[in-house]
Amino acid sequence: MTFVSANQIPSALRPILPIPIAAASDLTFAVSQDALTQLIRQSIDKTINQRSSGSWGPFVAGYAVTLKLSGGDIHLIDLGQQVLLQNVAVSGAVDLTLGLNLGNVLPRICIPPVRVCIPNPFGPDWCTPQACVTWPSVSTTIPIPIPPVKLSANFNVTAKQKGAEWDVILGIYPFSLQIDFTPTIDITIDAVERVVHDVLGGVPLIGDLIEGLVDSVLNALRSVIRAILAGLHSFIQQIINLIDVFSPTIPYKVTSFPAKQIFLPASGPGDREVSLSISAINQPTIINPEIVITANFA
Repeated sequence: MTFVSANQIPSALRPILPIPIAAASDLTFAVSQDALTQLIRQSIDKTINQRSSGSWGPFVAGYAVTLKLSGGDIHLIDLGQQVLLQNVAVSGAVDLTLGLNLGNVLPRICIPPVRVCIPNPFGPDWCTPQACVTWPSVSTTIPIPIPPVKLSANFNVTAKQKGAEWDVILGIYPFSLQIDFTPTIDITIDAVERVVHDVLGGVPLIGDLIEGLVDSVLNALRSVIRAILAGLHSFIQQIINLIDVFSPTIPYKVTSFPAKQIFLPASGPGDREVSLSISAINQPTIINPEIVITANFA
């Protein structure tokens, strides 16, 4: 006997929910590992676009992020009753707009280096001519690819009543979200090195000083780039948190079913339906490869 009619079951889960089986409780539901994997993949398979900006000392940086999330495999862990999501592929690109005042990071260059002045009692002092390099403020956009990296996270599973329905939900453990952007640091610094070299190469009067100046700028930039990437890493995690599955504040609903279970519908005038209400849902348990939910009637 089926306690829930077909039109009350979400179509995505119709092959697996609900099938009552013999148990100590009045009713038992089961969600398979494969079905949950398909449902999660549908939820996270999307492209996200976001942008932000900030400043670090003499540098101003902005970035536009395009992320693509796809894939993912669910593993149901008996020990600790956890749902583990692995192998979510995260890839995309960042357009890093970097603005800096070269005068704040490059040495002052004047010819001759020292200006000699003679006091003039009748007016302005007499001084030898001196020409100094005026360093420009530059702004450039550096495209940075985000190589494919893997994301993983852990969830717990619970059931809660919401109005006339019971929801089976996943809640992420916030500190379990792991994503590694370490390879991006070297890619970013290499890209910045090329751009800075090209920008400085177009500034007049530098000549043989170009290599030393590039090193000066890069040394100043290296810590800034790491700070930018740290901010970018945090920003990308915030973007990922916008997806329902990864939100630490909005539980992700796997499925729901009505609290009122109809056994026999009314057959005509004067004939009432036979139904019972689910009074309690026990804490879901994981018995590989399924999430098992047991219920009791009032």
